[in-house]
Amino acid sequence: MIGIEGNATLIVTAVTGVTFAAALVLTVLIGQRFHRDWRRLAANPSPPPGPAAASLRSAKVFTEDAERRHADRALEEARLRQLRSETEAWQERLNSLRLQAAEVDLRFQEIEAIKVELAGTREDGQALRQDYAAARAELAERSREDAILAEQAAALRDDLERDRRLAADIAGEIAEARRRQAELSAAESESRRRQAELMEAEAETRRRLEGVQAELARCHDDQETLRRTLEARRAEIEALAARPVEEAAPTVSPPPSEAAPEAPPPAVAEPVPKPQSPAPALTPVWAARGQSVTKPRNDSFKDGAATVWRRNEDRFRISETATGVLAAVSDGAGASGLYCGAWAEALVARLPDRPLTGLVDLNGWLDGFCLDFQRGLAAQAKTDPRKHSKFVQEGSFATLAACWLERSGPKVSCRWLAYGDSPLLVFDRTGGEPALVACHPDRLAVFDRDPQLLNWKTLPEPSALKAGEVALPARATVVLASDGIGQYLLLRHLAALQAGNGAGALLAELRRLAAEPGSRVGAAATAHLAGPPPGFAEELAELGNALATEPAFAALVAARCEAGLLANDDATLIMIDIESAETAGQP
Repeated sequence: MIGIEGNATLIVTAVTGVTFAAALVLTVLIGQRFHRDWRRLAANPSPPPGPAAASLRSAKVFTEDAERRHADRALEEARLRQLRSETEAWQERLNSLRLQAAEVDLRFQEIEAIKVELAGTREDGQALRQDYAAARAELAERSREDAILAEQAAALRDDLERDRRLAADIAGEIAEARRRQAELSAAESESRRRQAELMEAEAETRRRLEGVQAELARCHDDQETLRRTLEARRAEIEALAARPVEEAAPTVSPPPSEAAPEAPPPAVAEPVPKPQSPAPALTPVWAARGQSVTKPRNDSFKDGAATVWRRNEDRFRISETATGVLAAVSDGAGASGLYCGAWAEALVARLPDRPLTGLVDLNGWLDGFCLDFQRGLAAQAKTDPRKHSKFVQEGSFATLAACWLERSGPKVSCRWLAYGDSPLLVFDRTGGEPALVACHPDRLAVFDRDPQLLNWKTLPEPSALKAGEVALPARATVVLASDGIGQYLLLRHLAALQAGNGAGALLAELRRLAAEPGSRVGAAATAHLAGPPPGFAEELAELGNALATEPAFAALVAARCEAGLLANDDATLIMIDIESAETAGQP
Protein backbone atom coordinates (compact mmCIF):
# COMPACT_ATOMS: atom_id res chain seq x y z
CA MET A 1 0.00 0.00 0.00
CA ILE A 2 2.83 2.41 0.74
CA GLY A 3 4.37 1.81 -2.69
CA ILE A 4 1.04 2.51 -4.53
CA GLU A 5 0.44 5.81 -2.65
CA GLY A 6 3.97 7.00 -3.50
CA ASN A 7 3.45 6.32 -7.21
CA ALA A 8 0.16 8.26 -7.26
CA THR A 9 1.78 11.25 -5.59
CA LEU A 10 4.55 11.29 -8.18
CA ILE A 11 2.01 11.17 -11.02
CA VAL A 12 0.01 14.13 -9.56
CA THR A 13 3.18 16.15 -9.13
CA ALA A 14 4.24 15.49 -12.73
CA VAL A 15 0.80 16.50 -14.16
CA THR A 16 0.80 19.69 -12.11
CA GLY A 17 4.24 20.64 -13.38
CA VAL A 18 3.27 20.04 -17.00
CA THR A 19 0.08 22.17 -16.64
CA PHE A 20 2.02 25.05 -15.07
CA ALA A 21 4.58 24.95 -17.86
CA ALA A 22 1.81 25.05 -20.53
CA ALA A 23 0.13 28.05 -18.88
CA LEU A 24 3.45 29.88 -18.69
CA VAL A 25 4.17 29.28 -22.35
CA LEU A 26 0.66 30.47 -23.36
CA THR A 27 1.11 33.67 -21.34
CA VAL A 28 4.42 34.39 -22.97
CA LEU A 29 2.91 33.93 -26.49
CA ILE A 30 -0.03 36.30 -25.76
CA GLY A 31 2.32 38.97 -24.41
CA GLN A 32 4.54 38.76 -27.51
CA ARG A 33 1.50 39.20 -29.84
CA PHE A 34 0.21 42.16 -27.81
CA HIS A 35 3.65 43.81 -27.94
CA ARG A 36 3.80 43.46 -31.74
CA ASP A 37 0.36 45.11 -32.23
CA TRP A 38 1.24 47.94 -29.92
CA ARG A 39 4.46 48.66 -31.77
CA ARG A 40 2.63 48.67 -35.09
CA LEU A 41 0.02 51.24 -33.87
CA ALA A 42 2.75 53.33 -32.45
CA ALA A 43 4.49 53.34 -35.82
CA ASN A 44 1.25 54.42 -37.75
CA PRO A 45 -0.69 56.83 -35.41
CA SER A 46 -2.72 58.59 -38.27
CA PRO A 47 -3.86 57.77 -41.80
CA PRO A 48 -1.81 59.05 -44.71
CA PRO A 49 -2.74 62.46 -46.40
CA GLY A 50 -5.25 62.38 -49.30
CA PRO A 51 -8.45 63.78 -50.40
CA ALA A 52 -10.91 64.72 -47.70
CA ALA A 53 -13.46 62.11 -48.42
CA ALA A 54 -10.87 59.57 -48.66
CA SER A 55 -9.34 61.00 -45.60
CA LEU A 56 -12.59 60.92 -43.81
CA ARG A 57 -13.25 57.43 -44.75
CA SER A 58 -9.83 56.60 -43.91
CA ALA A 59 -10.22 58.38 -40.61
CA LYS A 60 -13.41 56.65 -39.99
CA VAL A 61 -11.94 53.36 -40.94
CA PHE A 62 -8.96 54.20 -38.95
CA THR A 63 -11.16 55.17 -36.00
CA GLU A 64 -13.17 52.05 -36.26
CA ASP A 65 -10.09 50.14 -36.72
CA ALA A 66 -8.56 51.90 -33.75
CA GLU A 67 -11.66 51.31 -31.70
CA ARG A 68 -11.70 47.71 -32.78
CA ARG A 69 -8.06 47.44 -32.00
CA HIS A 70 -8.71 49.24 -28.71
CA ALA A 71 -11.52 46.85 -27.99
CA ASP A 72 -9.31 43.99 -29.02
CA ARG A 73 -6.55 45.43 -26.91
CA ALA A 74 -8.92 45.83 -23.99
CA LEU A 75 -10.06 42.32 -24.62
CA GLU A 76 -6.50 41.14 -24.80
CA GLU A 77 -5.67 43.10 -21.67
CA ALA A 78 -8.65 41.51 -20.00
CA ARG A 79 -7.41 38.18 -21.26
CA LEU A 80 -3.94 39.07 -20.10
CA ARG A 81 -5.28 40.04 -16.71
CA GLN A 82 -7.25 36.79 -16.70
CA LEU A 83 -4.14 34.93 -17.75
CA ARG A 84 -2.18 36.78 -15.07
CA SER A 85 -4.78 35.92 -12.52
CA GLU A 86 -4.78 32.37 -13.80
CA THR A 87 -1.01 32.46 -13.78
CA GLU A 88 -1.03 33.74 -10.23
CA ALA A 89 -3.63 31.06 -9.44
CA TRP A 90 -1.38 28.49 -11.06
CA GLN A 91 1.55 30.01 -9.21
CA GLU A 92 -0.34 29.67 -5.99
CA ARG A 93 -1.30 26.18 -6.96
CA LEU A 94 2.34 25.55 -7.89
CA ASN A 95 3.43 26.89 -4.53
CA SER A 96 0.77 24.77 -2.94
CA LEU A 97 2.01 21.83 -4.98
CA ARG A 98 5.54 22.63 -3.95
CA LEU A 99 4.41 22.67 -0.35
CA GLN A 100 2.57 19.45 -0.99
CA ALA A 101 5.70 18.12 -2.72
CA ALA A 102 7.75 19.14 0.32
CA GLU A 103 5.20 17.43 2.49
CA VAL A 104 5.36 14.46 0.15
CA ASP A 105 9.17 14.51 0.45
CA LEU A 106 8.77 14.61 4.18
CA ARG A 107 6.28 11.81 3.86
CA PHE A 108 8.76 9.95 1.63
CA GLN A 109 11.51 10.51 4.19
CA GLU A 110 9.18 9.28 6.89
CA ILE A 111 8.30 6.34 4.65
CA GLU A 112 11.99 5.62 4.10
CA ALA A 113 12.56 5.86 7.82
CA ILE A 114 9.57 3.57 8.30
CA LYS A 115 11.03 1.27 5.62
CA VAL A 116 14.38 1.24 7.43
CA GLU A 117 12.60 0.66 10.69
CA LEU A 118 10.46 -1.98 9.01
CA ALA A 119 13.61 -3.65 7.60
CA GLY A 120 15.10 -3.63 11.09
CA THR A 121 11.83 -4.97 12.39
CA ARG A 122 11.90 -7.67 9.68
CA GLU A 123 15.47 -8.54 10.62
CA ASP A 124 14.43 -8.61 14.24
CA GLY A 125 11.48 -10.79 13.26
CA GLN A 126 13.79 -13.08 11.25
CA ALA A 127 16.15 -13.25 14.19
CA LEU A 128 13.18 -13.94 16.45
CA ARG A 129 11.99 -16.67 14.06
CA GLN A 130 15.49 -18.16 14.03
CA ASP A 131 15.63 -17.94 17.82
CA TYR A 132 12.21 -19.55 17.94
CA ALA A 133 13.32 -22.34 15.58
CA ALA A 134 16.50 -22.84 17.64
CA ALA A 135 14.42 -22.86 20.82
CA ARG A 136 12.07 -25.45 19.29
CA ALA A 137 15.06 -27.55 18.13
CA GLU A 138 16.61 -27.29 21.60
CA LEU A 139 13.26 -28.21 23.13
CA ALA A 140 13.00 -31.21 20.78
CA GLU A 141 16.58 -32.23 21.65
CA ARG A 142 15.81 -31.92 25.34
CA SER A 143 12.66 -33.96 24.78
CA ARG A 144 14.75 -36.66 23.09
CA GLU A 145 17.29 -36.49 25.91
CA ASP A 146 14.45 -36.72 28.42
CA ALA A 147 13.13 -39.77 26.54
CA ILE A 148 16.61 -41.35 26.53
CA LEU A 149 17.01 -40.56 30.22
CA ALA A 150 13.59 -42.08 30.84
CA GLU A 151 14.62 -45.22 28.93
CA GLN A 152 17.91 -45.35 30.83
CA ALA A 153 16.05 -44.90 34.09
CA ALA A 154 13.72 -47.73 33.11
CA ALA A 155 16.71 -49.89 32.18
CA LEU A 156 18.40 -49.02 35.47
CA ARG A 157 15.21 -49.92 37.32
CA ASP A 158 15.13 -53.24 35.42
CA ASP A 159 18.83 -53.81 36.20
CA LEU A 160 18.21 -52.96 39.83
CA GLU A 161 15.31 -55.36 39.95
CA ARG A 162 17.41 -58.02 38.22
CA ASP A 163 20.28 -57.35 40.63
CA ARG A 164 17.89 -57.68 43.51
CA ARG A 165 16.66 -61.01 42.17
CA LEU A 166 20.26 -62.04 41.54
CA ALA A 167 21.21 -60.98 45.06
CA ALA A 168 18.31 -63.05 46.38
CA ASP A 169 19.44 -66.01 44.24
CA ILE A 170 23.03 -65.52 45.43
CA ALA A 171 21.84 -65.35 49.01
CA GLY A 172 19.96 -68.60 48.43
CA GLU A 173 23.01 -70.13 46.81
CA ILE A 174 25.16 -68.92 49.71
CA ALA A 175 22.72 -70.48 52.15
CA GLU A 176 22.75 -73.67 50.09
CA ALA A 177 26.55 -73.52 49.90
CA ARG A 178 26.73 -73.05 53.67
CA ARG A 179 24.40 -75.99 54.12
CA ARG A 180 26.48 -78.06 51.73
CA GLN A 181 29.63 -76.83 53.48
CA ALA A 182 28.19 -77.99 56.77
CA GLU A 183 27.34 -81.31 55.16
CA LEU A 184 30.82 -81.45 53.67
CA SER A 185 32.32 -80.64 57.05
CA ALA A 186 30.30 -83.42 58.59
CA ALA A 187 31.25 -85.71 55.73
CA GLU A 188 34.88 -84.61 56.13
CA SER A 189 34.75 -85.42 59.82
CA GLU A 190 33.21 -88.78 59.00
CA SER A 191 35.83 -89.26 56.29
CA ARG A 192 38.61 -88.42 58.71
CA ARG A 193 37.15 -90.82 61.23
CA ARG A 194 36.93 -93.50 58.59
CA GLN A 195 40.42 -92.58 57.42
CA ALA A 196 41.68 -93.03 60.97
CA GLU A 197 39.91 -96.38 61.11
CA LEU A 198 41.39 -97.29 57.74
CA MET A 199 44.83 -96.24 58.93
CA GLU A 200 44.39 -98.41 62.00
CA ALA A 201 43.16 -101.26 59.81
CA GLU A 202 46.09 -100.65 57.47
CA ALA A 203 48.51 -100.74 60.41
CA GLU A 204 46.90 -103.96 61.59
CA THR A 205 47.10 -105.33 58.07
CA ARG A 206 50.73 -104.35 57.85
CA ARG A 207 51.41 -106.04 61.18
CA ARG A 208 49.63 -109.12 59.96
CA LEU A 209 51.50 -108.89 56.64
CA GLU A 210 54.77 -108.62 58.49
CA GLY A 211 53.78 -111.70 60.51
CA VAL A 212 52.87 -113.53 57.32
CA GLN A 213 56.12 -112.42 55.72
CA ALA A 214 58.04 -113.65 58.79
CA GLU A 215 56.13 -116.91 58.58
CA LEU A 216 56.95 -117.12 54.88
CA ALA A 217 60.60 -116.44 55.71
CA ARG A 218 60.51 -119.25 58.29
CA CYS A 219 58.84 -121.50 55.73
CA HIS A 220 61.49 -120.56 53.22
CA ASP A 221 64.19 -121.39 55.79
CA ASP A 222 62.46 -124.73 56.52
CA GLN A 223 62.23 -125.34 52.80
CA GLU A 224 65.93 -124.60 52.42
CA THR A 225 66.73 -126.95 55.36
CA LEU A 226 64.54 -129.61 53.78
CA ARG A 227 66.26 -129.12 50.46
CA ARG A 228 69.67 -129.55 52.06
CA THR A 229 68.43 -132.61 53.95
CA LEU A 230 67.04 -134.07 50.73
CA GLU A 231 70.33 -133.44 48.96
CA ALA A 232 72.22 -135.17 51.78
CA ARG A 233 69.75 -138.04 51.71
CA ARG A 234 70.09 -138.28 47.96
CA ALA A 235 73.89 -138.38 48.30
CA GLU A 236 73.58 -141.19 50.81
CA ILE A 237 71.26 -143.13 48.50
CA GLU A 238 73.63 -142.65 45.59
CA ALA A 239 76.54 -143.81 47.79
CA LEU A 240 74.60 -146.87 48.88
CA ALA A 241 73.67 -147.63 45.27
CA ALA A 242 77.36 -147.59 44.34
CA ARG A 243 78.24 -150.33 46.93
CA PRO A 244 77.92 -154.10 46.31
CA VAL A 245 74.49 -155.54 46.79
CA GLU A 246 75.28 -157.51 49.96
CA GLU A 247 76.54 -154.36 51.64
CA ALA A 248 73.82 -152.09 50.43
CA ALA A 249 70.85 -154.13 51.48
CA PRO A 250 70.77 -153.11 55.12
CA THR A 251 71.22 -149.49 54.25
CA VAL A 252 68.41 -149.33 51.73
CA SER A 253 65.90 -150.72 54.10
CA PRO A 254 66.81 -149.57 57.60
CA PRO A 255 64.62 -150.37 60.50
CA PRO A 256 62.01 -147.82 61.36
CA SER A 257 63.74 -146.89 64.55
CA GLU A 258 66.87 -145.84 62.69
CA ALA A 259 65.15 -143.65 60.04
CA ALA A 260 66.22 -140.02 60.03
CA PRO A 261 63.48 -137.90 61.65
CA GLU A 262 64.20 -134.77 59.57
CA ALA A 263 63.55 -136.44 56.24
CA PRO A 264 59.80 -136.70 55.49
CA PRO A 265 58.86 -140.10 54.04
CA PRO A 266 56.95 -138.73 50.98
CA ALA A 267 60.02 -136.78 49.90
CA VAL A 268 62.18 -139.90 50.07
CA ALA A 269 59.70 -141.94 48.08
CA GLU A 270 59.44 -139.41 45.23
CA PRO A 271 62.19 -138.23 42.84
CA VAL A 272 63.85 -135.10 44.21
CA PRO A 273 63.48 -132.14 41.83
CA LYS A 274 66.26 -129.69 41.10
CA PRO A 275 66.35 -126.88 43.62
CA GLN A 276 64.47 -123.78 42.30
CA SER A 277 62.55 -120.84 43.74
CA PRO A 278 58.81 -120.98 42.94
CA ALA A 279 58.17 -117.25 43.68
CA PRO A 280 59.76 -115.73 40.52
CA ALA A 281 57.81 -118.13 38.33
CA LEU A 282 54.56 -116.66 39.72
CA THR A 283 55.58 -112.97 39.76
CA PRO A 284 55.51 -110.91 36.52
CA VAL A 285 58.31 -108.42 35.96
CA TRP A 286 57.60 -104.81 35.02
CA ALA A 287 59.54 -101.62 34.43
CA ALA A 288 57.88 -98.19 34.69
CA ARG A 289 59.42 -94.96 33.42
CA GLY A 290 58.05 -91.42 33.05
CA GLN A 291 59.09 -87.87 32.18
CA SER A 292 57.40 -84.45 31.75
CA VAL A 293 58.89 -81.50 29.82
CA THR A 294 57.80 -78.02 28.77
CA LYS A 295 56.91 -77.48 25.13
CA PRO A 296 59.94 -76.85 22.86
CA ARG A 297 58.91 -73.33 21.80
CA ASN A 298 57.71 -71.85 25.05
CA ASP A 299 55.77 -68.58 25.30
CA SER A 300 55.49 -65.82 27.88
CA PHE A 301 53.00 -63.25 29.17
CA LYS A 302 53.10 -59.92 30.99
CA ASP A 303 52.33 -59.75 34.70
CA GLY A 304 52.52 -56.04 35.31
CA ALA A 305 56.00 -54.96 34.23
CA ALA A 306 57.49 -58.46 34.57
CA THR A 307 57.73 -61.04 31.79
CA VAL A 308 56.66 -64.48 33.01
CA TRP A 309 57.45 -67.64 31.06
CA ARG A 310 54.63 -70.14 31.04
CA ARG A 311 55.19 -73.16 33.27
CA ASN A 312 54.51 -76.80 32.56
CA GLU A 313 51.23 -77.63 34.31
CA ASP A 314 51.30 -81.39 33.54
CA ARG A 315 51.79 -83.77 36.45
CA PHE A 316 52.41 -87.54 36.63
CA ARG A 317 52.85 -90.23 39.27
CA ILE A 318 54.31 -93.73 39.38
CA SER A 319 54.13 -95.60 42.70
CA GLU A 320 54.06 -99.17 43.95
CA THR A 321 51.02 -100.56 45.75
CA ALA A 322 50.59 -103.67 47.84
CA THR A 323 49.50 -105.64 44.77
CA GLY A 324 51.13 -103.82 41.88
CA VAL A 325 51.71 -100.38 40.39
CA LEU A 326 49.70 -97.14 40.25
CA ALA A 327 50.41 -94.71 37.38
CA ALA A 328 48.61 -91.48 36.49
CA VAL A 329 48.89 -88.41 34.23
CA SER A 330 47.01 -85.11 34.70
CA ASP A 331 47.14 -82.30 32.12
CA GLY A 332 46.45 -78.90 33.73
CA ALA A 333 44.55 -76.58 31.37
CA GLY A 334 46.63 -73.41 31.47
CA ALA A 335 44.24 -71.47 29.19
CA SER A 336 41.32 -71.60 31.66
CA GLY A 337 40.92 -71.15 35.38
CA LEU A 338 43.75 -70.64 37.85
CA TYR A 339 46.20 -72.88 39.71
CA CYS A 340 45.61 -75.68 37.21
CA GLY A 341 49.08 -77.12 37.82
CA ALA A 342 48.41 -77.34 41.57
CA TRP A 343 45.04 -78.96 40.81
CA ALA A 344 46.72 -81.53 38.55
CA GLU A 345 49.26 -82.21 41.31
CA ALA A 346 46.44 -82.74 43.83
CA LEU A 347 44.65 -85.15 41.47
CA VAL A 348 47.63 -87.45 40.90
CA ALA A 349 49.01 -87.20 44.46
CA ARG A 350 45.73 -88.13 46.16
CA LEU A 351 44.84 -91.13 44.01
CA PRO A 352 44.11 -94.13 46.25
CA ASP A 353 45.90 -97.47 45.96
CA ARG A 354 42.63 -99.19 45.18
CA PRO A 355 41.10 -98.58 41.72
CA LEU A 356 38.33 -96.02 41.15
CA THR A 357 35.77 -97.98 39.17
CA GLY A 358 33.00 -95.49 38.43
CA LEU A 359 31.27 -92.16 39.01
CA VAL A 360 30.36 -92.91 42.64
CA ASP A 361 33.96 -93.72 43.51
CA LEU A 362 35.19 -90.64 41.63
CA ASN A 363 32.76 -88.28 43.41
CA GLY A 364 33.52 -89.76 46.81
CA TRP A 365 37.25 -89.46 46.20
CA LEU A 366 36.99 -85.80 45.02
CA ASP A 367 34.81 -84.88 48.01
CA GLY A 368 37.66 -85.91 50.29
CA PHE A 369 39.99 -83.05 49.27
CA CYS A 370 38.21 -80.51 47.01
CA LEU A 371 37.20 -78.27 49.90
CA ASP A 372 40.68 -78.25 51.41
CA PHE A 373 42.18 -77.44 48.01
CA GLN A 374 39.75 -74.56 47.46
CA ARG A 375 40.36 -73.09 50.93
CA GLY A 376 44.13 -73.27 50.69
CA LEU A 377 44.43 -71.74 47.21
CA ALA A 378 41.72 -69.09 47.88
CA ALA A 379 43.68 -67.91 50.91
CA GLN A 380 46.83 -67.79 48.78
CA ALA A 381 45.06 -65.75 46.06
CA LYS A 382 43.56 -63.15 48.45
CA THR A 383 46.63 -60.93 48.09
CA ASP A 384 45.68 -60.35 44.44
CA PRO A 385 41.94 -59.53 44.06
CA ARG A 386 42.02 -60.21 40.31
CA LYS A 387 43.44 -63.69 40.80
CA HIS A 388 41.11 -64.39 43.70
CA SER A 389 38.07 -63.42 41.62
CA LYS A 390 39.22 -65.56 38.68
CA PHE A 391 39.90 -68.52 40.97
CA VAL A 392 36.52 -68.30 42.72
CA GLN A 393 34.54 -67.77 39.51
CA GLU A 394 36.29 -70.25 37.19
CA GLY A 395 38.03 -72.76 39.47
CA SER A 396 40.81 -75.03 38.20
CA PHE A 397 40.76 -77.42 35.23
CA ALA A 398 42.71 -80.61 34.49
CA THR A 399 42.37 -84.01 32.80
CA LEU A 400 43.06 -87.32 34.53
CA ALA A 401 44.19 -90.70 33.20
CA ALA A 402 45.08 -93.39 35.77
CA CYS A 403 45.68 -97.14 35.80
CA TRP A 404 46.14 -99.74 38.53
CA LEU A 405 48.20 -102.82 37.61
CA GLU A 406 47.45 -105.79 39.87
CA ARG A 407 49.11 -109.22 40.07
CA SER A 408 47.03 -112.33 40.15
CA GLY A 409 49.46 -115.25 40.00
CA PRO A 410 51.32 -115.14 36.69
CA LYS A 411 48.70 -112.76 35.23
CA VAL A 412 48.42 -108.98 35.39
CA SER A 413 45.20 -106.99 35.08
CA CYS A 414 44.96 -103.29 34.30
CA ARG A 415 42.07 -101.29 35.71
CA TRP A 416 41.92 -97.79 34.30
CA LEU A 417 39.93 -94.56 34.59
CA ALA A 418 40.05 -91.48 32.34
CA TYR A 419 38.37 -88.04 32.35
CA GLY A 420 39.30 -85.80 29.42
CA ASP A 421 41.52 -86.40 26.39
CA SER A 422 44.74 -87.63 28.04
CA PRO A 423 45.37 -90.93 26.20
CA LEU A 424 45.77 -94.40 27.70
CA LEU A 425 47.10 -97.07 25.30
CA VAL A 426 47.79 -100.78 25.83
CA PHE A 427 50.03 -102.63 23.31
CA ASP A 428 50.47 -106.41 23.04
CA ARG A 429 54.15 -107.19 22.28
CA THR A 430 53.92 -110.98 22.19
CA GLY A 431 54.00 -110.98 18.38
CA GLY A 432 56.40 -109.35 15.95
CA GLU A 433 54.85 -105.85 15.92
CA PRO A 434 53.01 -104.28 18.90
CA ALA A 435 49.23 -104.56 18.55
CA LEU A 436 46.84 -102.03 20.10
CA VAL A 437 44.46 -103.92 22.43
CA ALA A 438 42.96 -100.97 24.40
CA CYS A 439 42.72 -97.26 23.63
CA HIS A 440 41.31 -94.10 25.19
CA PRO A 441 40.02 -91.97 23.52
CA ASP A 442 38.50 -94.57 21.22
CA ARG A 443 38.07 -92.05 18.36
CA LEU A 444 40.60 -89.66 16.80
CA ALA A 445 37.99 -86.89 16.35
CA VAL A 446 38.05 -86.34 20.13
CA PHE A 447 41.39 -84.55 19.73
CA ASP A 448 39.71 -81.94 17.48
CA ARG A 449 37.32 -80.83 20.25
CA ASP A 450 37.84 -79.08 23.57
CA PRO A 451 37.94 -81.77 26.27
CA GLN A 452 35.74 -81.99 29.33
CA LEU A 453 37.86 -81.35 32.42
CA LEU A 454 37.71 -82.04 36.14
CA ASN A 455 37.09 -78.95 38.29
CA TRP A 456 36.94 -78.75 42.07
CA LYS A 457 33.86 -76.48 41.96
CA THR A 458 31.66 -78.59 39.65
CA LEU A 459 30.46 -82.17 39.65
CA PRO A 460 31.92 -84.55 37.04
CA GLU A 461 29.80 -85.26 33.98
CA PRO A 462 28.85 -88.95 33.78
CA SER A 463 29.24 -88.97 30.00
CA ALA A 464 32.84 -87.71 30.23
CA LEU A 465 34.03 -90.47 32.59
CA LYS A 466 35.50 -93.59 30.98
CA ALA A 467 36.68 -96.67 32.89
CA GLY A 468 37.46 -100.29 32.20
CA GLU A 469 39.62 -103.34 32.86
CA VAL A 470 42.08 -105.11 30.57
CA ALA A 471 43.72 -108.52 31.12
CA LEU A 472 47.27 -107.84 29.97
CA PRO A 473 49.06 -110.31 27.71
CA ALA A 474 52.35 -111.97 28.71
CA ARG A 475 54.32 -109.13 27.12
CA ALA A 476 52.62 -105.75 27.11
CA THR A 477 53.29 -102.03 27.25
CA VAL A 478 50.89 -99.63 28.99
CA VAL A 479 51.16 -95.97 27.97
CA LEU A 480 49.68 -92.93 29.77
CA ALA A 481 50.35 -89.51 28.24
CA SER A 482 49.24 -85.93 27.83
CA ASP A 483 47.21 -85.26 24.68
CA GLY A 484 50.02 -84.11 22.34
CA ILE A 485 52.56 -86.91 22.85
CA GLY A 486 49.78 -89.50 23.23
CA GLN A 487 48.23 -88.45 19.93
CA TYR A 488 51.68 -88.62 18.32
CA LEU A 489 52.25 -92.20 19.54
CA LEU A 490 48.80 -93.34 18.38
CA LEU A 491 49.23 -91.76 14.92
CA ARG A 492 52.69 -93.37 14.54
CA HIS A 493 51.14 -96.76 15.26
CA LEU A 494 48.31 -96.18 12.77
CA ALA A 495 50.74 -94.88 10.13
CA ALA A 496 52.78 -98.06 10.52
CA LEU A 497 49.58 -100.12 10.06
CA GLN A 498 48.68 -98.06 6.98
CA ALA A 499 52.09 -98.78 5.49
CA GLY A 500 51.42 -102.49 6.07
CA ASN A 501 47.90 -102.28 4.55
CA GLY A 502 46.29 -102.75 7.96
CA ALA A 503 42.58 -102.39 8.73
CA GLY A 504 40.42 -101.28 11.64
CA ALA A 505 38.03 -98.57 12.76
CA LEU A 506 40.78 -96.18 13.94
CA LEU A 507 42.73 -96.65 10.71
CA ALA A 508 39.59 -95.97 8.64
CA GLU A 509 38.96 -92.80 10.68
CA LEU A 510 42.60 -91.80 10.16
CA ARG A 511 42.21 -92.05 6.37
CA ARG A 512 38.93 -90.12 6.47
CA LEU A 513 40.31 -87.27 8.61
CA ALA A 514 43.42 -87.02 6.41
CA ALA A 515 41.13 -86.33 3.43
CA GLU A 516 39.04 -83.68 5.25
CA PRO A 517 40.32 -80.06 5.26
CA GLY A 518 40.23 -77.97 8.43
CA SER A 519 40.86 -80.81 10.89
CA ARG A 520 43.88 -80.50 13.19
CA VAL A 521 44.04 -84.27 13.57
CA GLY A 522 43.65 -84.60 9.80
CA ALA A 523 46.66 -82.31 9.21
CA ALA A 524 48.73 -84.33 11.72
CA ALA A 525 47.53 -87.59 10.14
CA THR A 526 48.66 -86.36 6.70
CA ALA A 527 52.15 -85.65 8.07
CA HIS A 528 52.39 -89.09 9.69
CA LEU A 529 51.08 -90.92 6.62
CA ALA A 530 53.63 -89.06 4.48
CA GLY A 531 56.50 -90.42 6.61
CA PRO A 532 55.46 -93.65 8.40
CA PRO A 533 57.97 -95.34 10.72
CA PRO A 534 59.85 -98.41 9.38
CA GLY A 535 58.53 -100.37 12.36
CA PHE A 536 56.45 -99.38 15.36
CA ALA A 537 58.43 -101.62 17.70
CA GLU A 538 61.54 -99.49 17.04
CA GLU A 539 59.51 -96.30 17.61
CA LEU A 540 58.21 -97.65 20.93
CA ALA A 541 61.70 -98.74 22.00
CA GLU A 542 63.17 -95.34 21.09
CA LEU A 543 60.56 -93.55 23.22
CA GLY A 544 61.23 -95.93 26.11
CA ASN A 545 64.98 -95.29 25.91
CA ALA A 546 64.43 -91.50 25.82
CA LEU A 547 62.49 -91.72 29.11
CA ALA A 548 65.72 -92.66 30.92
CA THR A 549 66.58 -88.95 31.44
CA GLU A 550 64.69 -85.68 31.15
CA PRO A 551 67.19 -84.08 28.67
CA ALA A 552 66.97 -87.12 26.36
CA PHE A 553 63.16 -86.99 26.41
CA ALA A 554 63.17 -83.20 25.82
CA ALA A 555 65.53 -83.65 22.84
CA LEU A 556 63.28 -86.32 21.30
CA VAL A 557 60.17 -84.13 21.77
CA ALA A 558 61.94 -81.13 20.19
CA ALA A 559 63.09 -83.24 17.20
CA ARG A 560 59.59 -84.62 16.56
CA CYS A 561 58.11 -81.13 16.90
CA GLU A 562 60.66 -79.72 14.43
CA ALA A 563 59.77 -82.51 11.97
CA GLY A 564 56.10 -81.48 12.10
CA LEU A 565 54.96 -84.78 13.65
CA LEU A 566 54.29 -83.51 17.18
CA ALA A 567 52.35 -80.44 18.29
CA ASN A 568 54.22 -77.69 20.18
CA ASP A 569 52.83 -78.56 23.60
CA ASP A 570 53.95 -79.76 27.02
CA ALA A 571 54.73 -83.47 26.83
CA THR A 572 54.21 -85.99 29.64
CA LEU A 573 54.68 -89.73 29.05
CA ILE A 574 54.60 -92.88 31.19
CA MET A 575 55.52 -96.31 29.74
CA ILE A 576 55.14 -99.54 31.74
CA ASP A 577 56.63 -102.71 30.16
CA ILE A 578 55.25 -105.99 31.54
CA GLU A 579 57.13 -109.29 31.12
CA SER A 580 55.87 -112.61 32.50
CA ALA A 581 58.36 -115.04 34.04
CA GLU A 582 58.40 -117.33 31.01
CA THR A 583 59.03 -114.39 28.59
CA ALA A 584 61.39 -112.33 30.75
CA GLY A 585 64.42 -113.50 28.85
CA GLN A 586 62.96 -112.91 25.38
CA PRO A 587 63.96 -109.85 23.39
